[in-house]
Amino acid sequence: MRHSGEVRTRVPRAVREQEMLAVAEAAFAQRGYDAVSMQDIAVRCGISKPMVYAYFGSKEGIYLACIERARRDLYDSVLRAVGQSKKPDERLWLGTLAFFGWVDQNGESYRVLYGPGSVHGEAIAAAISRLRGDQAKLIEQLLAESVAAPDGDLEATAHALVGAAESLAAWWVGSDEPVERIARRFMSLCWTGLGAMSEGRSWAPASGDGRSRAARG
Repeated sequence: MRHSGEVRTRVPRAVREQEMLAVAEAAFAQRGYDAVSMQDIAVRCGISKPMVYAYFGSKEGIYLACIERARRDLYDSVLRAVGQSKKPDERLWLGTLAFFGWVDQNGESYRVLYGPGSVHGEAIAAAISRLRGDQAKLIEQLLAESVAAPDGDLEATAHALVGAAESLAAWWVGSDEPVERIARRFMSLCWTGLGAMSEGRSWAPASGDGRSRAARG
């Protein structure tokens, strides 16, 4: 029985949902998808297991919600960064810096998106694929501002850069190398090649001696 004058507060659904996602994300990042149960999440949240099911339907459902939250946060961070300049190279630099900065500041979200064993089932794999597609489309739009290339080249290059950034981040995570230095490494790799593309130069194998040459067109 409540005492006279006691006020019973109810947590708004949106607030409760974000609390549950934060707890679930931490659990998935620390222990991996398979090792976490809905009961674990409920206990950590201080609520009943049926309430977790009522909000998200299943463990896959709450994991997908964690992915979507992290995906949106990462994409928005990069989008805000590239909007701070009009120069193509600076826009790519700012976007690169934002990506690695986000990885550095959001370790649990990063592990949910890209960590070992992060993909379980078609729905989750599709969510990760959408993230990469969104990032590649943004990079392709940036490249189109400064690089003239045949149809399909910019799309392919954008996807290659997304993969390179993810791989470099995986190598870098856990090191003490500053964010700006790793971002500069990435820019040194990609912008040099993009500069050649903007001039219409591309690599082509040489005939006969097996050595390569730069080709135009």
